[in-house]
Amino acid sequence: MKELKKLHLKAASLCNNYTRSLEYEKCTHHLTAVKDSGGYGYGENRILMLVHIPTKEVVTSGGLRRIKSYMNLRNIKSKDIFEWDKLTNQNKDKKQ
Repeated sequence: MKELKKLHLKAASLCNNYTRSLEYEKCTHHLTAVKDSGGYGYGENRILMLVHIPTKEVVTSGGLRRIKSYMNLRNIKSKDIFEWDKLTNQNKDKKQ
């Protein structure tokens, strides 16, 4: 029974990894967060970095306000950014 549970958990993990990889292939940018000990004075203790996936270059970094400003200037949609909802705590399905 323990072996069966272990195999089931491994299969579920593989399915999750596969769906994440499919989502990643659709995106043009990747948002990552790095811990910052000093912060920016706005109460943030992390630096967000927006990476352009095809070139693997960091296109901008800073707080959420700076990332959103870059997105507006370059006309980048949040659905084109991998892990946008996870790192910004903004839920697409949120009803107002």
